[in-house]
Amino acid sequence: MMMRKHGLFINKVVGAKLVDANGDLLDKAGMGEDLFWAIRGGCGGSFGIVLSWKVQLIQVPPTVMVFSIGKTLDHAP
Repeated sequence: MMMRKHGLFINKVVGAKLVDANGDLLDKAGMGEDLFWAIRGGCGGSFGIVLSWKVQLIQVPPTVMVFSIGKTLDHAP
């Protein structure tokens, strides 16, 4: 429910470590802006294996609402 206010998780990514197809370990500075954009979902394909993400955290409000919606096949046609 906090997605509208804070955006998607991928919008909060500020860094990453990646092993590319050549076996090179790349950080955000080493991979460049295009590859950094691509591994965050900017385009399809496999660019390597992401080992870690660095994300910007958000402040959790003092009160958080949690709910669960159960679905059954009881009323299925």
